[in-house]
Amino acid sequence: MLNYQLLEKLAIKGTIHPEEWVKLIAQTLALSENSEKFNTGELMLGILPLVVFFHDAPSLLEEQLNFVIIECKMSSEQQEELTSYSELLRLILTEKIPINDIIPHLLDKYSKSCSFFKEQLEQIQRFVKERATLTQVKAHFAGKKALEPPTIALAMYCFLGTPEDFGVSVRRAYQLRSPVIMALTGAIAGAYNSLLGIPPSWQLAWKTRPTSPKIEQTLVKFWARWMGIEVLDSFKLQVEQIAVASPLMMQKRPSRTIISQKF
Repeated sequence: MLNYQLLEKLAIKGTIHPEEWVKLIAQTLALSENSEKFNTGELMLGILPLVVFFHDAPSLLEEQLNFVIIECKMSSEQQEELTSYSELLRLILTEKIPINDIIPHLLDKYSKSCSFFKEQLEQIQRFVKERATLTQVKAHFAGKKALEPPTIALAMYCFLGTPEDFGVSVRRAYQLRSPVIMALTGAIAGAYNSLLGIPPSWQLAWKTRPTSPKIEQTLVKFWARWMGIEVLDSFKLQVEQIAVASPLMMQKRPSRTIISQKF
């Protein structure tokens, strides 16, 4: 899968070169149901590690996203969706803009370059403000002609309707019967609410399904590389023993090893 391949490469080198994107995209398309092009929502899920890794380096993130856009031969509409969702996730992770101001910020930033998605963002803003029902939202988008389902717009709506409640956001997305929308909603809702916002019963269910040691260590090396720490192959660390937060955002507890972004 593209997202795990990105995790591995970023954990090892901290970047993805243009020639590597050529190979990664070709391999991913070969495994896709549609061997000619990507669905934007599915592609966004695949490059989530990229956005997380470069969320505090917007110029580097833009450079990497341009590689993806060029290699995937994305239409202008697809580019707008991809960059808008990436910017939303980046803003959530950097915590620089209040959640209620995020859509106005996106509209201001992309008002000239994203005419297609600008309309969808404005509509999402109206839905959230008017507390539109999911049925109303589905009916609106069902009446629109589009080359592919509006997965990213619907994921944004599912999250922004109840940003403080991870469970409600994901349950709303579940009703749309789209694994891609559920995953996209879960990604931004999880980034905003953190592990503490996930219902305890869901956390317990997740813990009963063990993650492979290889994936766990790749995740550890991914975070270490992001923080500029070299992790040896022989180094082993349990993911459950780590807590990650921005500087001054979290207090140390005896049962947790604190890894801070502060150098």
